[in-house]
Amino acid sequence: MHHAYPKVGDSIQAFINVCGQPSTESTNDMILFEIPGINAKLTCWIDEEKNVHKLSSSMPIGAQAAVELAKRFLPADAVPAEAHLDTDSAKLNATVQTYELEQNGQKKQAVITADETGAFTISISD
Repeated sequence: MHHAYPKVGDSIQAFINVCGQPSTESTNDMILFEIPGINAKLTCWIDEEKNVHKLSSSMPIGAQAAVELAKRFLPADAVPAEAHLDTDSAKLNATVQTYELEQNGQKKQAVITADETGAFTISISD
């Protein structure tokens, strides 16, 4: 991946500009990118306006490193709101961090979830 990470909330074109052409396994609302050199996929879910509202990946890096990597995909104006360790879910000791941000004039939340396997997800919701 390039140092100028596209951000969750950006258009899918911003991800294509950085990550290259999507995988042929992509669907209309789920776009997959192969990340060269690390044998990982970046999965982006897009809305009807073709903006990425959720993304995920998995790399063998551990939960805290996955959180730090996921933060690179947050918009610059995202402000930390809450963080906790989820010990009840199916994901073993998932780290959950919530951020508040403004998108298209609306207040939104971005949630990062990362687990011990290095899997992470970022999603934006109202």
